[in-house]
Amino acid sequence: KWSTYQFEEDTLNLIFSQFNNTQNRQHIFSRLLALNSIYSTELDTKKMIILADVLIDHTIGCNLSNYIPDIVDEIRTAYKATYNYDPYSFISKYFSHINEDAYPIFDWYVKTMLLWYKSKFEDFDFEISDLEHYDSFKAIIEDFIRVFELNCSLRSADKFLWTAGKEFFPQYVYENLIEKYKPT
Repeated sequence: KWSTYQFEEDTLNLIFSQFNNTQNRQHIFSRLLALNSIYSTELDTKKMIILADVLIDHTIGCNLSNYIPDIVDEIRTAYKATYNYDPYSFISKYFSHINEDAYPIFDWYVKTMLLWYKSKFEDFDFEISDLEHYDSFKAIIEDFIRVFELNCSLRSADKFLWTAGKEFFPQYVYENLIEKYKPT
């Protein structure tokens, strides 16, 4: 079912390749506008301009084509200092479109599927709080690939989890999974 979204993904990849100056505010803003539109994240223009500035400030001198530990969480923290909003999923989408082999996308559906697998397979275990830190989230996706002996990339795994989550899990199932794994 992922193929129905391939045109949008290809469009984003084109925009990211054409607007590739990660220190140019208009290039970053163009990328953010495209992400916002295609993923329907509903960030307003003012928030995206602030986010563009935060991205520039935190990526100066970085080779974004390589995985940079803590960068997603650093940007989230810096952004939350200005707005009381956590752009976790949005930032993961941004970095995934720079290097999809290094940055899986954190998303509600992916999180829901990971929780479902955790509830069904004792060999696949993690703390729910680990999902809230990007480097730990990435490690959980890598563990998912290892535990289930998948021969796939991080991006393929997150595409599968997102597609399956979108198809099989309405909101009430997620709330039940969260309740089940609440610390006591």
